[in-house]
Amino acid sequence: MLEVDDVTIAIVNYSCLLGAWLFWGAIGYFIATKRGIRGITGISLSILLGPIGWLIVGVFMRSRLRQCPHCAERVKEEAKVCKHCGRDLPPKLA
Repeated sequence: MLEVDDVTIAIVNYSCLLGAWLFWGAIGYFIATKRGIRGITGISLSILLGPIGWLIVGVFMRSRLRQCPHCAERVKEEAKVCKHCGRDLPPKLA
């Protein structure tokens, strides 16, 4: 019969915890980058807060991207020229 000692149980528990943190961080990264927020912010909040971090990044954080009125692609808020269509962008509103 196979005996499992306390060290093996601890290793399995920490491995599961590490896997959950990696999974949460990856999800946070994808949510943040999709919304135009730095990926490290999504990873950090997700690792620290888990799914609550996803909610914060996905709903409550302000995106750094805006939509080009000419081609409807997303560009940086500070951009003066659209990188997709090359047309001038109107100044951003305050």
